[in-house]
Amino acid sequence: MAKVFRVLRPGGWFIASDWLIGVEGKPGPAMAACIAAKGLDFGMATPARHADAMAQAGFVGVRALSRNLWYRDQARLELARPQGDAGARATAVAGADFVAHDSAIWSRMIPVLGSGEHCPTHLCAQKPHHSSRRS
Repeated sequence: MAKVFRVLRPGGWFIASDWLIGVEGKPGPAMAACIAAKGLDFGMATPARHADAMAQAGFVGVRALSRNLWYRDQARLELARPQGDAGARATAVAGADFVAHDSAIWSRMIPVLGSGEHCPTHLCAQKPHHSSRRS
């Protein structure tokens, strides 16, 4: 975040959305399965860790908005799509293997979104107009 702060103009905003983890430490079995199904091979940080990094860098108005419930609802909608005409169209365009893999990922995501271990989050902060930090 220090690098972002350095290159952002005074008064500028940092706005991002990221797939975060809701708890510090090693992911639980359900979260590990979700990460593996998605093919991810990196560590995930918590919203609190990101917010702290933004504040430490000098950002003000730091906000982290959890999107767990919205993503859980979206996951349920995604799982319903392979049924009927939408599923037939998706299979025709992307192939049955892709649709099955995508459904498996969404199935693994619902429990970890519900538990809060998977924590998609919107992040927002502003670089002060005048900062005592070097920019």
